[in-house]
Amino acid sequence: MIFVTGDCHGNFERFKPKYFPEQAQMTKRDIVICAGDFGGVWFGDGRDEAALDWLESLPFTLAFVCGNHENYDALKRYPVKDWHGGTDVKKSLKADGSPLDTPIEFQNVHVKEIENNKGTVLPETGGIGTTLFITLGALAVIGTGLFLVTNKRISKENF
Repeated sequence: MIFVTGDCHGNFERFKPKYFPEQAQMTKRDIVICAGDFGGVWFGDGRDEAALDWLESLPFTLAFVCGNHENYDALKRYPVKDWHGGTDVKKSLKADGSPLDTPIEFQNVHVKEIENNKGTVLPETGGIGTTLFITLGALAVIGTGLFLVTNKRISKENF
């Protein structure tokens, strides 16, 4: 699964199970993308570590695209690594220099393949369902028209 959000600005409440219950069924193969203004790497040192550790503990992979409210100087200090065939992807580091698996910053990512897993099947359009709705709708319009015409005739006869 792929989920997209944006404008976290360093506030990650939305990723708590209370607000994002879908994560109960997610694994690290599932990706949540913060499309701009992530704000998780703000100081570029140990002050970011508690939030980044918590984000890494989530059952899904968190990735982000930089927005206009990022600390680009802090982000420049992190190494660039390859991720799923993409190039120029930075992975965050803990204060001690060890890598985190998430969050991942997308820079110039070229994803070659996305595995499509069958999920919920949406109803198809057309078929008997459409015919039934059109028929019932037409009958309702005709019935309403007959009712109005009949009532108007009765009203004229009573005067």
